[in-house]
Amino acid sequence: MKKDVMILVGAGQIGMTIVRRTGFGMKIFVGGKSLKNAKAICQVMNEAGGSGIQISSQSGFRMPALTPEQDEALVMTPTEGLLRPDFLQPDKIKDTLYASQVSRRANEKRVMYEAVRWVSAGHASTTSLRASS
Repeated sequence: MKKDVMILVGAGQIGMTIVRRTGFGMKIFVGGKSLKNAKAICQVMNEAGGSGIQISSQSGFRMPALTPEQDEALVMTPTEGLLRPDFLQPDKIKDTLYASQVSRRANEKRVMYEAVRWVSAGHASTTSLRASS
């Protein structure tokens, strides 16, 4: 069974309006700085007959964006190999705050990836997934 997926990043009214109009019949993932807002958006959409998954972590918004290649490495590198990528070497990690932010970004990206896989496997109930924050 193939299921189309839409991801809303930023749980606000404008995004909700857009996905409600363009995401009919799709599995919609909602992510944002505030888990409370993401849940509220999903509740509105669920009451309208849909289902949603909320993902929330503020850490992804506290550091500069990584390159697409770095994001992919965070998601696709097996856990035991996560200390191998060049951008994760000790000389590239400025301080413990940055180390924490990168760790949380990796967690957020991995949760999002697994959520898409979860939907692709045909699971269709409403669930809340929270990346550590």
